[in-house]
Amino acid sequence: MFAYRDTSIPKERHDAVNHALKDMATGSLSERIRGEEYLTAIGPAMNGKVTRYVAQLLSSGSSEVRDSATRVIISTGGMEAIPFLVDFLGSPNVMIRHDAIAKLIAITGETFGYEYDGSEDGRKAAQEAWRTWYTDAVKTTSVK
Repeated sequence: MFAYRDTSIPKERHDAVNHALKDMATGSLSERIRGEEYLTAIGPAMNGKVTRYVAQLLSSGSSEVRDSATRVIISTGGMEAIPFLVDFLGSPNVMIRHDAIAKLIAITGETFGYEYDGSEDGRKAAQEAWRTWYTDAVKTTSVK
């Protein structure tokens, strides 16, 4: 199962994050919504510490769980979310593409010519430019 481990935060917060992840992964609709709302609210205050744990839900067999994880990452992610946001640029869902590029622009100030409603070829080329940029940034800076 999904386990969040961070000894730098109070046990109560740690337990609440674990509970929210479990709700998102296996809960009823109302539990998934509650988990998503909690992580969206608390995520920014935790400086991206939950992104890699929420990202585990992107491999879920449930599209509802994947969509929920995507929304949390887009809403709360910072530099640590960039590789996921770049992946989201290839989504078939135009709103996910829109929100992902908006967040990438907010984080980096870059667009690399990406247009969320542009042609598929144009989006793929710009997405590849984003991947190249991120790979180079990781090699030369503390972006991770």
